[in-house]
Amino acid sequence: MRPDTLLHRWAKRLLPTPLYPRHLLATTIDRRVGRTVFAGPFRGMKYVDASVGSVFYPKLLGCYEKELHGAIEELIALAPATIIDIGAAEGYYAVGLALRCPQARVIAFEENEEGRALLAKMAAMNGVAERMTVRGRCTPAALAADLGGPGRTACVCDVEGGEAELLDPAVAGALRNAWILVELHDFLVPGTGAELARRFAPTHQVTTIGQQPRTVADYPFPIPWARWLPLAYGSYHVQEFRPAPMSWLVLRPRAEMRA
Repeated sequence: MRPDTLLHRWAKRLLPTPLYPRHLLATTIDRRVGRTVFAGPFRGMKYVDASVGSVFYPKLLGCYEKELHGAIEELIALAPATIIDIGAAEGYYAVGLALRCPQARVIAFEENEEGRALLAKMAAMNGVAERMTVRGRCTPAALAADLGGPGRTACVCDVEGGEAELLDPAVAGALRNAWILVELHDFLVPGTGAELARRFAPTHQVTTIGQQPRTVADYPFPIPWARWLPLAYGSYHVQEFRPAPMSWLVLRPRAEMRA
């Protein structure tokens, strides 16, 4: 039996629920942060009380998908006229990018009804609802219809294995000129990353970003006692609990890089 498993079992027997390490950490975070993103590219964003399909506290802390912070800042610096978020969930990226890119209109696709409701609520909380269009499930035809407007277009995509179906420049030709950040799900659809890299190589510079480990150092403010806990406990609320090691592609249009 793993030591941390044994410790967990004894802790559950001996400690009341409010004294579990993860509950104490959550209480510490709630008192320090409230419901406003504490750090990261979307610092200051007002947040709803739940997340859809992913972890909550890393978003609130601002360390969610820390691997992508540089890419997100790059997207913001492009000052896109249109941002399309496919798989927007409750709106971490859609609302965050609307806040950071006040010149942009944001189109957010989310098929989950609860996600759409939370997204609309969070857009209103942050004063960006007038520039936000919330749609349901994204299809290649729907994506093609929303691409190709005036000015730069940026696309963020997280669709749990459907990325190769949606991101096809043979169907949506305007993708050839779009800046794209896509989460890969090769563990669900093997070969997805290689196929997208091949598909966009003629028109884009392709960069792969890999997942990094999480530790107590990822909390954006010190929680000294967390360092004395086993890693699985001390880092609990910065972990993202991915089903497999993740990676992302950043696709930068070559035509724009030459301009």
